Amino acid sequence: MHLPHSRVTVRICVGKEWYRFPSSFFLPSARYELSFIESGFKGLLPKPFELINGTSVIPTEMNDQNREEPSRYVPVSTCHYLIDLDLPHQSEPHYAADSQHWETLLAVPFLDAHHSPKQLYRALWVPTLSEHYNAYAPYVLLANKALRGAKH
Repeated sequence: MHLPHSRVTVRICVGKEWYRFPSSFFLPSARYELSFIESGFKGLLPKPFELINGTSVIPTEMNDQNREEPSRYVPVSTCHYLIDLDLPHQSEPHYAADSQHWETLLAVPFLDAHHSPKQLYRALWVPTLSEHYNAYAPYVLLANKALRGAKH
């Protein structure tokens, strides 16, 4: 995997998958930034932790009604990488199918609960039977083709 030049902040984005990947905690260094793109979720998204006095300052752009805060979003074109679950029945864009703008670096099967009606096989892995009764969709890591070779 080719990463942008070392001085550049690498933006890793999530949309509808924000709740499975809600934090920058597992990113390798401060050079990587977790960002959000618009999706079907219209509530209040997490905000990065304030490094200076983070436990004593009152955060801005927060509310107690779970109202969407538009300042959390970045344009998808500014994302170096995008983590997405490409479900066939989703209303969000199918970024994995947009091969003009995105390159699939990694795709792994992920249980599509909506199309896997047998609860036993969803809860327990039974060789051969689980594969037969469950449906899977690709969980993908995509790279923005326009930003892959960018040197700043």
